[in-house]
Amino acid sequence: MTLKVNQILHHEKSPYQDVLIFESSDHGVVLVLDSVIQCTERDEFAYAFPHPSQIISFLMEKKKREKQKGTLTPKPLCNRYQEMITHLAMNSHPNPQHVLVIGGGDGGVLREVVKHSTVENA
Repeated sequence: MTLKVNQILHHEKSPYQDVLIFESSDHGVVLVLDSVIQCTERDEFAYAFPHPSQIISFLMEKKKREKQKGTLTPKPLCNRYQEMITHLAMNSHPNPQHVLVIGGGDGGVLREVVKHSTVENA
């Protein structure tokens, strides 16, 4: 798939992956991890996206938090899909305290997991 890039909103290479967020003329805001498109604003039937200014604000806050704490707190761009796959599993367990998320991509599942008050470690 080829997309026309109107504006690059964010690009960084972490120790774990290459993160690219850009605005496309046909697909809106696009999240790309390691050169693979993860989700686009056009996929709104399954995803809900913030406005590009919210993404930029988040990234600026993230950098501020990283400097203060030395840690990364991911915030996802897509959330409806993560809500569906997370809360079904979390609500089927009587007392989820320790949760392992494998693959977590944009951090959406982790964000939903920690909304459960019983979770001690995720």
